[in-house]
Amino acid sequence: MLKFSGLVAAPLLGMVVFNLDRLPHLAEQRHLLRQFMPGWATPFLPGNGVPYTVLPPGAELEARVIEVYDGDTLTCLSLDDKNKYKLRLYGIDAPEAEQPFGDEARIALHRLLYGRQVAFKVLDSDKYGRNVAKVYCDNLYINLEMVSEGMAFHYYEFAKRDLDLPLAEEQARRREIGVWSRPNPEPPWHYRKRAAGKNSAATATTPKS
Repeated sequence: MLKFSGLVAAPLLGMVVFNLDRLPHLAEQRHLLRQFMPGWATPFLPGNGVPYTVLPPGAELEARVIEVYDGDTLTCLSLDDKNKYKLRLYGIDAPEAEQPFGDEARIALHRLLYGRQVAFKVLDSDKYGRNVAKVYCDNLYINLEMVSEGMAFHYYEFAKRDLDLPLAEEQARRREIGVWSRPNPEPPWHYRKRAAGKNSAATATTPKS
């Protein structure tokens, strides 16, 4: 029986994983497949080994989306394949993975952007070294689209002057779509604060060894 060596199998597997969810209905399968990839295959995924770059406010670029982490965070690879940018979508906050619609929000953003060329404008950077940006694809303002679909909340604390995001949220609320299909959905920032409080309490009550 013929066996593929790692040198042959790894790039083939990387190529399969990268192209799998170009078919929209396979987006979730690709996400799951990557989680179970062997370590020797990950170097062949797009952008591996390319350094991350934090851009200054006002920077405007076009790049290709190579990873979607959740409903408001993604990674882009520059068109010359020399730099990567981790982007946090400005003005919105998607449900955490453990919350209702956390997976749905990630899949929604994944289907909108993965493997596609986008344009983005940097407004700021956060404490995690991510570029906080407005992202556009095919004349669609993605930040606004996620709120319009009920897949993210307007992050009022960091986008107080915006008028389009709260309007889109109100319309999604009235239509009872996405997170608004459930009564009294918990905003992600409240969930994170509550979860952090529980962790702190658990740590305080854990006996010292």
